[in-house]
Amino acid sequence: MENSPNDITYDRNSPIRLKVITNRKLCEGQDLVYRLGRVIDDYMDCKYLEGYILDSIILREKDMDQSDYIKLYQNIYDLVDRFNRDKRLVVNNLPRIGLYSHYFMEKSVENGIKNIHLPLHILKNNKKLVDKFDSIGVSCHSLEEAREARELGASYITFSHIFITDCKKGLEPRGLDELNYVVKNIDIPVYALGGINHTNARECIDSGASGVVMMSNIMKNKI
Repeated sequence: MENSPNDITYDRNSPIRLKVITNRKLCEGQDLVYRLGRVIDDYMDCKYLEGYILDSIILREKDMDQSDYIKLYQNIYDLVDRFNRDKRLVVNNLPRIGLYSHYFMEKSVENGIKNIHLPLHILKNNKKLVDKFDSIGVSCHSLEEAREARELGASYITFSHIFITDCKKGLEPRGLDELNYVVKNIDIPVYALGGINHTNARECIDSGASGVVMMSNIMKNKI
């Protein structure tokens, strides 16, 4: 049960690589599977996310019961798999879309899921499971955390939050300078997260990020 992550060579002049984190509660009445289906369909028709490469989807819904989460993962997997076999992928020269589970590390192993994105503390507490995955993303908020994630086997990190965001109200953003500092001091891809939109995404790339991560704007269709 897996969509393999992309093998990526980064080019600062190419379209921006984008990871989408889900939040079904932001879909404004739409079913999450339906919303993602619309996003991917319009993206593959070059009607949406112009200037971006849809790298992967991170199914974040960590508040769900684990069994319900796996059922939802399977539904999203089937959706992504269908698009990855769509002829438009070749016609429009698009890479395959990856799918990552989140949070439920042991349950992911049980179900043969090979890509996962984790909070650092879960990775630290489950070191014995690292080799069960092909790709592990880790959420980080400092260079120290990024280095620890790298030592524990992270394939990439997300670094947040870069800009002011409703998800982190009242918390000072880390900004582009700190993003650049982390990028320069770690040897795995760094994706910028937090307050990212169409007007500031390129600034993150210019600051050294390998790509960006969006949630609210995609779930609400406001990019």
